[in-house]
Amino acid sequence: MFLENQPPSLNDLVHTTLGGMVFGEIQFRTANMIFDNTAHGLPRILREAGGFVVNPIGGFNRLVHGEMWKDFQNPEDRLPGRLYVELDGLYRRGGGPVPDREGAAQGGLSLLMRYGDPFEGVQHPFEYFDVSLSLLTPHSPFITEIAARGLLVDWKLSANPSAEQRFGLFLGTQYVNTNPGVYGAQVFGASHLMRVPLGAETELRTEVGLMGMPIIAVGVDYPEENIASTSGVTYDYGVGVGAEASARVRRREVDLLVLAWSLVGQGASNGISRSSRIQALSAEARLPLTRNLLVGGGWSWGERLTTYDRLPTVETSGTAWKVFAGWAIPTTSGSPNRGAEAPPATAASESAGRWSATAFGGEFVGTRVRTGPERNVVMTNAPTYGLRLGYGATRVLTLEAGWSRVATTLQPEIPATGDPSGPATPVTVNTVELDALFGFGGTSLRGYVGVGAGAQDIAPAVPSLDSSQATTRFAANIALGGLYFLTPAIAIRADGRYRFRASDRRLAAIGCDPTGCTPYETNVFSSAEITGGLTMRF
Repeated sequence: MFLENQPPSLNDLVHTTLGGMVFGEIQFRTANMIFDNTAHGLPRILREAGGFVVNPIGGFNRLVHGEMWKDFQNPEDRLPGRLYVELDGLYRRGGGPVPDREGAAQGGLSLLMRYGDPFEGVQHPFEYFDVSLSLLTPHSPFITEIAARGLLVDWKLSANPSAEQRFGLFLGTQYVNTNPGVYGAQVFGASHLMRVPLGAETELRTEVGLMGMPIIAVGVDYPEENIASTSGVTYDYGVGVGAEASARVRRREVDLLVLAWSLVGQGASNGISRSSRIQALSAEARLPLTRNLLVGGGWSWGERLTTYDRLPTVETSGTAWKVFAGWAIPTTSGSPNRGAEAPPATAASESAGRWSATAFGGEFVGTRVRTGPERNVVMTNAPTYGLRLGYGATRVLTLEAGWSRVATTLQPEIPATGDPSGPATPVTVNTVELDALFGFGGTSLRGYVGVGAGAQDIAPAVPSLDSSQATTRFAANIALGGLYFLTPAIAIRADGRYRFRASDRRLAAIGCDPTGCTPYETNVFSSAEITGGLTMRF
């Protein structure tokens, strides 16, 4: 079929069909912006040539139909209401236990393009799309990341100007070739989108979504084994699922702050692996120097866990940071920027401009601080209590400082049975942190999600966590909770938090299969807390 000497595989059909839809729509709309049916002379020639390069089939059609030199009216949807293009030159440096194989230091380019705006009203598929491309050197291949997606259909959940909410279905494609994860996938996504005005021309945008992947191909750790198998390739593919979340502060179309997280899981149906899990977390900041010139920096972390039926399980992780300078072209020619509208005060129980204080108590849930073949050491569950002080920057965004304390113990256990193997050692855990909480719901019953960072002190020092005897380390958390207002000033509050604390690298677990046992290391100590409390606003 089409000059190939082998029948097309399911992998080829799915990737080519769905990926072709995504890139075909993006190329078609991008080329339409370049073509100008009213231009003449040299500008017309350059536009026709540029559009042909972007969309060869579209350019060929224009040639066959005589549109390449014909003077006629441009289509009404030739230009989107909003368009943002950013080209960055960057320096990237990998770190952690698994930096990129070509070396820690790399240079490169990145391109970002946003076409349209899901909050400006989308009538047809791909009237909103975004696409990003990254190139690094030294690196093989030169292209290290491609992500593209388009909005198929969406529904308005809330038109409240203080927190517009929509639900959208997307079709996209992803390709990533940087350690620790190398994979490519076609993606159907379902996302909740929210836009919250923060001030003149500044807004907060959040997105939380689920992903379904008809096929995801993941690079394997034993390519020689795969080539020798029936698949004959260096990747395994199967069905995948995932989740993603992001929050960004945007001003005049430029994302000043971006925090993004994604988790992808694959069950291999072809290849030598059993399953893979790929997780990524990134943060970026940009500072506009002029309308078009900007500088910025970012940090990213990723991990991959791949299990095999007859080979040792592989778990890798790595971090990287980058600095960049870019040229941005923000264009707004359609609907007015509703993000500049100020949120009205609609009820006495609104958060904006008000302080809140919360006293809380609940349960601390610890995890293992040491793992070994003969003894594990677990930080036991114990009661916790603390205080939080918050300020409502807007109706949706609350900045909150908190402190919590727990008196718990370190309990040695027998790995095989979980029975105590010695006396418990008392320890005290104090945590201070600053959180950004993003609220949703009505004025009486409101929920929130949040992220935060601070420091956690574990005293006395635990050698398996802190061999240097340091007791205080950086900590971060994610939060989920809700408030029920008894009066406009008093609320009952429930809160759940999961924390990550930096520690020294240690053995986290040992996985065994018929081929032997594989140790897994980590430099993160995790814990959780579930609390209830009373909140007062003033």
